Parts: sequence; structure tokens; C-alpha cells
Amino acid sequence: MYRLHRGIRKALILSPTASHPQDYGNRNRVYQTTAFLKRQGHEIHFVLYPVEPDWRKGVPASARAMRTEWDSFTVVPTTGAVQPPAVAEYHLIDEWWDPSIEAYLKWLFEHEFFDVFVVNYAFLSKAFELAPKATAKILETHDRFSGRKELLTALGAPLEAFYTTEDQEATALNRSDIVVAIKESEAKFYQALTTRHVISVPFWPGEKEGKARAEESDRGDRKLRAGFVGALNVVNVANMSRFLESFEKYCASQPVTLDVAGEVCTQLSSKCADIRLLGRVDDLDHFYDGIDVVVAPLMFSTGLKIKVAEALAYGKAVVSTANGFDGFEPRDEFHSLESIDDVSRALARLARDHARFERLRANSVAAAAMARRQSAGAYEDLMRSVGRLSCTTVLLTDTALGVPDGVPAIRLTQWAELCSQITPTVVVLIGADVAVSSGSGLDTVDVAEIHNDGNAVESVLSLLGEIEQSSEIVQLVISVSGRLGEELWKALRQSGRNITLDNWHPALAALSSSELPPPTFSDIWIGPSPAGDRGVHLSVSAFRRLPRQLQQWKTMAGKGTVVVRCGAEDHDERGIELLLSKARPDHGVQVVSLSRSEDFSRRFFDDLAACGRPEILLAVGEDWRGHSVCRTVGLLTGTPCLVLASSRFPVPVKRNDGRLVLCCSYADIARYIASPNELSRASPQHHEGTGWMTYSRLLARRTRQPAPEAADSSPLPLNQILLRGIPHALARLVG
Repeated sequence: MYRLHRGIRKALILSPTASHPQDYGNRNRVYQTTAFLKRQGHEIHFVLYPVEPDWRKGVPASARAMRTEWDSFTVVPTTGAVQPPAVAEYHLIDEWWDPSIEAYLKWLFEHEFFDVFVVNYAFLSKAFELAPKATAKILETHDRFSGRKELLTALGAPLEAFYTTEDQEATALNRSDIVVAIKESEAKFYQALTTRHVISVPFWPGEKEGKARAEESDRGDRKLRAGFVGALNVVNVANMSRFLESFEKYCASQPVTLDVAGEVCTQLSSKCADIRLLGRVDDLDHFYDGIDVVVAPLMFSTGLKIKVAEALAYGKAVVSTANGFDGFEPRDEFHSLESIDDVSRALARLARDHARFERLRANSVAAAAMARRQSAGAYEDLMRSVGRLSCTTVLLTDTALGVPDGVPAIRLTQWAELCSQITPTVVVLIGADVAVSSGSGLDTVDVAEIHNDGNAVESVLSLLGEIEQSSEIVQLVISVSGRLGEELWKALRQSGRNITLDNWHPALAALSSSELPPPTFSDIWIGPSPAGDRGVHLSVSAFRRLPRQLQQWKTMAGKGTVVVRCGAEDHDERGIELLLSKARPDHGVQVVSLSRSEDFSRRFFDDLAACGRPEILLAVGEDWRGHSVCRTVGLLTGTPCLVLASSRFPVPVKRNDGRLVLCCSYADIARYIASPNELSRASPQHHEGTGWMTYSRLLARRTRQPAPEAADSSPLPLNQILLRGIPHALARLVG
């Protein structure tokens, strides 16, 4: 059958909050999602747009931890006011956008392909507009921002952070492919605003599961120790101010104490001897070690209460209002109390009733187990959704990739690399001795191995079926020689997939020519698509960039002439001998061989490099594949290249005196062999492109289309009509 080896996946994370240290709720959430992607095998490339106070003062020591934790860590500097107040009644969704983010992401996406792009917070969602279509775009919402102003105004709390309207929040949601809500109630709200897939992924601090402490059954005569951890924001300040008053009223005469940790303490005060305002604590383990029960006395808030998840992860009993426990499944009546006063009264009872405390703790452990399962299941659902979004390119070949001295191998390696920069790519190697060499640059490509044991076609069909269970195949490339290539085409042509036949294989070239005769030979043939296109010949060069052996040519001065045999037959060989006989001693003519019949010289590039860069490159013979190689070398090094063969005469040559003459034979060419500057004027390749840019745009076009509301209805330039897939336009452009 087959074996499929997964390559490296890359995930890009954009966040206004750091992942380290995990001392705030939003940092915990950023770390949780990012660490999950890392455990799934993704390289993590973290881009921080720093807006938090500790980053505004300078680069904190925690930056070292982020550089260590992730594969790369980049800080995009802020260039304007950080999170300014709303200009009008509400924030527009892009009001906090910074052009510096756009400049960096444009550069990054031009140089890297990312399978997944996670943007934290809706107000940075404009970043999705810069990502390619084939990248899965995930919006990590954290909090709901529409309705936030009304909530704070009703409570008399100051307006802080970001708040907007439902239509502006919907704009952010529609830029993504997947919306991640932190609790089910917000997921339902988001789903009413967008057609995008919305997933509720509850927070669960998995890294703290091993730190849960089992409390002693007998506390003796000591008081019950309650605790709360909160960051500095108006929601925590308003709720905790009310709770401190309630605690003093109901618990002052009870055997219970309250420790409050976090920067919320800077805005709180109490004269009660049983209340300690600890402020920021450096060691949460130590803090939770000293707590019996954690309280979440919240009557209003957005998002999921990460402080509750932490308490459950530490194995603590939890007393909470219904709002505070929103997003978790209550397992005890003390998990969903109606008021802040009820929280205080529950603490008073637990302080006196040890059996009730033990029951609450057991029920909190059960709630923790449920939260752990829900979070894990939600992340699995998220990865399945990402898989369904991905558009995959599959390249079938019987050529070993990554071989540095083989023309077909270099060409196919660069082809696979190009595809992998646009879509996830699977290279299917057919044959026992076919492999991908190490160091080939194809680390991000999935590789499948199929033995050519007589059942290769069936194995390919089975593999494609497996891939399509989680991904759409937007392009299928057949680059397989001989009869097997024909059999694969016959088996796959009716599947409705976009198929590329590699015309470097003569049998496939014959097939494509019979389907749609080209005006001239082309390297690549795009097969029928589901849209009904018959197909189009699209000419590309042999390769996209110079092989390593020829890199030095770009800095060398040209000298002499190099003749490349490209399937030269007898009359062409006699022509080469004539050129050699007419060469002057001070103007050397060197000859190298590229191919004969279907076989390519494995050491061709080494032989060519040994010649040094010439003033002109002559490709002699009838093999159009060899012509393509020589033209590409000429194009990429700035060396004029002239293709010669008996069938191509006459060749026009412009002399130094400006006269145009026709060379009708090799004898005529030989007269100019000592004047390569005149022969070079017959070279047409200076104005030709490699063709790979057009191919890459066509492939990108076949990935997911933009949302209808974002479609551009403006007229297309002529050079983009090809990418619209209009059959008659295709025929006209390539004819």
C-alpha cells in the first residue's frame, strides 16, 4: 500500500499580549492555544504587538522565556498611541490597528507559508486580510466587545479597553475562517453574527494538572482559608469591592479568612482583620497551597473566568456565582449562586460544616474533570475544522527529489517547494528506490511512499481518498514516466480534480497534446477542471532559481562560448564540429552534454559550472527540455542563450554595423563564433519570464475563494484574466 510521513506544519500567532509569564487570564489563554498547536507538531512563530504596561517600559525578562518556548519570537513595535479611547461613540473595529503590523506581515507572508494563522482579539482581525487564502485563519476572541459599553455604563464603571457594536464585531468575525469563543454562551452570540464556523473552546490550564493538592480532611481548629486572584480591570474592581463589603457583613464573626492576590488589590481597601490584600504574587503555587476554597463572586463579566479554571486545575473547592462559573458545568449548588451575598453566606457555612466543605471539594474535582474533557474535545474539533479548510496539492512522481546534480530532480524539488508555499503539499514517491534527500528544503512537505508492485494505481487512489477525508485537493500533479503515468491519468481524469500533466515525460506530453494540441511545446499542461475548462498549455521554465553549482555565474564576467548538446542528432553534431573548427584560440568554445533521448546527464550542472560563465550559451539539438534548461540558465544569470537546430534555420543575426543577416546553416553561424556579441542579439530570451509566477497565481486562485461580501467587482487587468478560469480567454491568451 503506502506510507504517509507528515512534514512540518507552521503556525503564526499574532497577539497584543505576551504568552509569558502566565500571570494574567489572557496570557494564560494565549499560552494554552499556542502550546496546543505546538503539541500538534506545528512550528510556532509568535508575533507580539506589545501593548501591556510591562512591555511599554522596556523588554521584560520574560521575553527570554518566549524566545526559548517558541520557534521564533518577533516584536512589532507600536508606532502610535497604544489603545486610545474611542474617537466616536464606539470603537471602529480597526481603530487600534497599527500600520507597522501590516508592513511586517506583508513581508512575512511573501517569504513564508503558514498552515495556521491565529489572531488574538477582534481588534487585530485586519491581519487576516494580509494572509493567503490557503492559510487557515483562526480568530481567538477572548472577550465579547459589543455590548461591553452598555454593561459598564449600567454599573457606573469607567469605560476602558475596547468596546464596539455588533456590526463592527461581525466584520472581524467574517475576516476569519474559524471563530474561537471561550465559552458556549459567547459562541452562540457569535454564531448569530456570522456564517463562519464558531467553536467554543473552554480554557483549561493543562500544565497545572500535576500541581493539584489534596487537602487534609482534618483542618483542626484553624480557620477556613478563602482566596481570589484577579488582574486590574474595572470588572474585577467593581465585583470585588461589593464582595469585600459582603464578606465583612456575613463572615466577620465566622472562622474564615480571605486572601486577595493580583493587581486588582491596588484599587481595593478593607479594615477587616480577616481580609489580606496581597497584591501581585510571584508564585501562584505557593498562593494556592495556602487556600482551601477559591471564590468567584462575579455578577457581571465577559469571557470565561480563567481564575475559576485555575482553581479547578489546582484541585480547589470553588464557591461562585452563576456568572463566575459560566462556561463550566456546575456540579454543586455552590457553583452557581444567585448573588454575591450568597457567596459570603456559603463561606460562612463551609467554615462551620466540614462535611459540606468536603462534598464541595469532591464536586469541584468532578467539575474539573469535565472541564478538562470539554477543553480537550473542543481543541480536537478545532483541528478537524482546520483540516477541512486546508486545500492540498498532491504531486505524484517517480523521480527522487533533492538530488543536487539531477536536472529533473532539481526541477521537481523546486516545483514541490513552490506548491508548499501556497498550499499544504503531499509528494507521493512511486518506486522502491525513490526518496526525498535530506537537506532538500522540503521539510514542510508531507511525503508518501508507494512501491510500484503492480498495484500502484490502487494505492494512489486509496491515498488520495485518505487525504480528501480532511482536505480538498486543489491540484494534482502527475509527473510519472512510462506506462504508469498513462495509467494514472486514465484512472484520475474523470475524478473532477484539477490535474497537471508534466510534459517533460514524453508519454504525458503525447496525452496532453492529443487532448488540446498546443501551438508550440509547453512544459506543463493543466487538465480539465470541475468548472468545465478543457485545459490549457502553460509554459514555464525548467526551474525557478539557479542550482547551487551555477550561483557563482551571477558575479562572473562572460568569456567565450559554451555549446550544450540537447539531444543533438548527426547533422547537429557535424554543426558542433564545424563551430569548434572555426573558433579562435583567444575565444574558447566548450561543449557539454545535457541529454540524449529521455535520459539526462546527472552531472550536467557540475560540467557546466566548470566551463565558467560564457559570453553566449548555444543550445544545440531538438530536445525542447534541454532548450528550456539552457534558456533558464541564461535568464537567471543574464547570459544570452541561442537555440540552434537544423529545423530552426534560418536564424536572424544583427551585425555590429546594424545590418540584419539570416544564418541559414551552421556554416553561417560559424562565421560569427568569434563575435558572440553579434550572436547574442539573436537570443530572444531577455524579455521572457520563467512562467512560475503565473503558475503560482493559478494555483492560489484554486484555493478557497474570499467571502462574497469581500469580493472585488472591479475590472480585471488583461494579465489576470487567465486566473479567472474563463475557457475562451485562456485559449486566446495561450494561442
